[in-house]
Amino acid sequence: MEFPKTLRRLIFHGIFIVTIALLSCSSSLCQSSLATATTNSTDRLALLSFKATLSNSSEALAFWKVALPFCQWTGVTCNGGRVTRLALVSLGLTGPISPSLGNLTFLESLNLQDNNLLGPIPSELGLLSHLVNLTLKLNYLTGPIPGV
Repeated sequence: MEFPKTLRRLIFHGIFIVTIALLSCSSSLCQSSLATATTNSTDRLALLSFKATLSNSSEALAFWKVALPFCQWTGVTCNGGRVTRLALVSLGLTGPISPSLGNLTFLESLNLQDNNLLGPIPSELGLLSHLVNLTLKLNYLTGPIPGV
């Protein structure tokens, strides 16, 4: 079966336009998309590592379902697919603060107030250049606040 000449021309032009659009993807735009996907997985891994260091994470962070996007987890706020706020207040979290939180490079606010966190405050938190709010009171943490 042969298509009419007009239809063949429309199909050709459609394929041509799609091909040009794919080829014209600037390398910086493509790299930006790839970098975002990579850092998003970095944020996810950082949060899961934090959860894994806690001795009671299965109970306290049961609402962090691996099947859900981490931006939908309770206590996690994202902007542009990146974690910008982590607020886990009064959940009875027990254990150290994982240094992996230092990988949340877009984190602006970290509130872990009123838990049972213990040990040193990880120096990696000092690497968080966007962090403007850090609330760790009512825990059993030791050492200096990084970056102060």
